[in-house]
Amino acid sequence: MRFKQTNPQPIRSNPQPVRSKYRLYSPSALTSAYRCVKEDGLSVLKASRMYSVPENTLRDRVLGKIDPETVVMGKVPLFDQYEESKIANHFKEMASYGYGYTRQECVDIASDYAVQLGKRDKDKRLSINWLKGFLHRWPEMKVVKPRGLEFIRAKMTKESTVMEYFEHLERCISRHDLADKPHLIFNIDEKGLTIDHKPPYVVGSSTSTVQAVTSGKGQTVTMIGCGSASGVSIPPFFVFPGKRMNSDLLNGASPGASGTMSESGWSNTDVFRKYLKDHFMKFAPGRQGEKIILLLDGHRSHVAVDLAEWAKQMNIIIFVLPAHTSHILQPLDVACYGPFQRIYNNLCHKVMRQTSAAITRYNICEIACKAYSKALCAENLHAAFQRTGIYPINKEAIPKEHMIPSEVFCSQTVANEDGNDSDATVEGGITTNAATPEDLFEKQTLKLKNVKSKLINKPRKTMSKLVSGKELTSDEVCEAIQQHIKDQQKPTKKPAKKTAKMSKLVKKSPMKKSVSPKPGPSHINLLASSESSCDEDIEDEEKCCVCGLFTPTALANAVSITFAKWAQCDGMVNGYPCNHWTHLIHCTNVRVIRRGDTFLCPHCEVMEE
Repeated sequence: MRFKQTNPQPIRSNPQPVRSKYRLYSPSALTSAYRCVKEDGLSVLKASRMYSVPENTLRDRVLGKIDPETVVMGKVPLFDQYEESKIANHFKEMASYGYGYTRQECVDIASDYAVQLGKRDKDKRLSINWLKGFLHRWPEMKVVKPRGLEFIRAKMTKESTVMEYFEHLERCISRHDLADKPHLIFNIDEKGLTIDHKPPYVVGSSTSTVQAVTSGKGQTVTMIGCGSASGVSIPPFFVFPGKRMNSDLLNGASPGASGTMSESGWSNTDVFRKYLKDHFMKFAPGRQGEKIILLLDGHRSHVAVDLAEWAKQMNIIIFVLPAHTSHILQPLDVACYGPFQRIYNNLCHKVMRQTSAAITRYNICEIACKAYSKALCAENLHAAFQRTGIYPINKEAIPKEHMIPSEVFCSQTVANEDGNDSDATVEGGITTNAATPEDLFEKQTLKLKNVKSKLINKPRKTMSKLVSGKELTSDEVCEAIQQHIKDQQKPTKKPAKKTAKMSKLVKKSPMKKSVSPKPGPSHINLLASSESSCDEDIEDEEKCCVCGLFTPTALANAVSITFAKWAQCDGMVNGYPCNHWTHLIHCTNVRVIRRGDTFLCPHCEVMEE
């Protein structure tokens, strides 16, 4: 039943049409279409369809009714099309390197550029409204939230490293005759699970802050996943924090899922060895003497000599991915664990709403198994191995933009060859007395490359460099690992020889005789003062001028550690400083000496009296 409206709105006979967005093409597209008509002889209709430019807009410029440089109606922009194209290209270039500009930084750089061109005074800078108009004139550019990229990943993901990895992988697959056997190509990777899930987007009020109830912080549970290029996934394997395995932790797990315990909840060499021997081999396809290739990252739990020897016996080839490149080369990271995390968060949010229990380590396995079966489906696994260029082998599968951030870490020629750093800079980092304004953006880019190229560290011999992007089970790599372990066990530094000066400072303590246990306070055996004293080896100048000892008698047999307080005499004897040392409290009535106080030893006090 439909209720009558309280205030019915009249129905318009002729509704007002929705106005479409103005100018959905970029100025560069209009310029390219104009050149095709003028230079290549293309018709206006074909050029307008080729570059998605309105036909009448292009025809007016071809016929000379409108200046070809005019791209908008109304007030002419501050910069012409060529100048704005240089600004846009610079903004895109810096963003592709991973060091893009914020809104205010873009305005500052454009202001500096306008000052250099003589179109603005230094005191009259641009506002944020210029950026709004600029983005409106260049639809291909917009303000976006960048995705975080770790510094070491940006530095190590080089094009040369990726190409070398594909060469080794292609050689390994062809040598073992696995090019047409996707069911024998596997990828294994770990995934950390927390009970404090990230809430998904929900529908709520726009006038108040919407909240989502979570389980709070807790320990991490590691899930080891595995899938093949043919779309077959191995059941998950869980690593729970603790020391004793409890079967209740696997309640609600999918068929074939298993788990073990570790003190931290993270995987290690023993856990990974158990996973391969007891879990992976159970579900690996029947090979009939054929070899299996496992693609792993270079985590230290995956690299072990005994593990490589066991893999050789089982006809398993372990291939290690290049270091710090798993975000673009590891199939499970590229196309499976992202959907897994979203599904896991949604399931946790639903469990928190539909049940009275919170997410704990006793129900995290059930939730993770449901997300695992959906995320590691055949379709996602096929896409994962295809996007990473593993099956089929394709070096061009990795987008070039993923490797652009590493270019700034290559050694570059310093922009200022003369070493003259007197060029003043204004806000935004643009040089103010450059020779020509055309080189401003190029110098800004070179400045970034020169700064990052100085971060080249001294090369070190690590295990990661020996196995990165190579076959772990090959004889050459195994020998290199064994030699590396032997080198690590050798002492790196020789003990320093004692000089004559050091031998004077180091006091040799006399050999202590073995003493049979004797009853004493707090059951501590005390040695006689004559046996524990080493005052005979100390020079007289360092001893107390009153008792003639280095250690006071009252402290010689002390049970606990007690420090003796000293003071040096400030008196004068026959015109020379006394400089005698005296035990405070024990050999003089003075207990504390503060900065600026004058102290006299008992001998100097007698002489003054």
